Amino acid sequence: MKCGLSNVLDLSEKDLRHSQRALFTPDTWNKLNSKYNSLMISPTDSLASLKDSWEMISELCIVDKDSFKAKKYISTLESSASATRDQLRVLDFFREIIYLLDSKQFMLNKNNKAKISERDFSYQLWLPIFQKVFHINNEIIRIKVGETVLSESTESKASVYTDSRNIVGFKVDMRFLLDFEMEEFDVACAEACIPIVPEAKIQHDMSKLLREGKIMQTAALNVIQNSRVFSWVIQISVHCCLSKRAFEPAIGL
Repeated sequence: MKCGLSNVLDLSEKDLRHSQRALFTPDTWNKLNSKYNSLMISPTDSLASLKDSWEMISELCIVDKDSFKAKKYISTLESSASATRDQLRVLDFFREIIYLLDSKQFMLNKNNKAKISERDFSYQLWLPIFQKVFHINNEIIRIKVGETVLSESTESKASVYTDSRNIVGFKVDMRFLLDFEMEEFDVACAEACIPIVPEAKIQHDMSKLLREGKIMQTAALNVIQNSRVFSWVIQISVHCCLSKRAFEPAIGL
């Protein structure tokens, strides 16, 4: 069940000849990009203001090839009387990234790729990062790990393979859930792989994520009608590289 059979159009596609993009004229493709790029969400001012701080932290680590001065700089920012709770939590997130870079050197060394599993990479490196991110807003989002399946994914797959039994939807490495009363709603999902893998693996993961993103959005629209709804998919395929997709009701063509 490839992405192209699921009414999903990937507007980030760069291939001009061997992809869905070849079905559109350049003018139509540009109009689609212009329409949906306008839906990008910007960070709040209080968090965006910390961008310069992160750039300074990164520069200190790069120049010194060590995190000592960067940690001291974070401590200085944390001690500021004007620091807000949200800003302190973002700085704690920065500190976590530096800790992971320091403590996971073996995992981050490409020469050790044969000794590292996909789950090592997902849960030891990226899970702590996501946990710190969601702590900024009091864990409104809950993380579920371990290759679980969206219930709507199973239903969608079963609707295609009507003659088959025991259908199970696509498994994903991480799901990000919003709990409301006794129900849980998927708002994002993630797939991760070790840093050096065949291109086919990366493309397969992205196709699966695009399908799941569309399913999450459809499920949300069934509950929150006549609203602007987004779902998110995250692909981690190389060191510290995160890919994000946003879906909007009209995107299913």
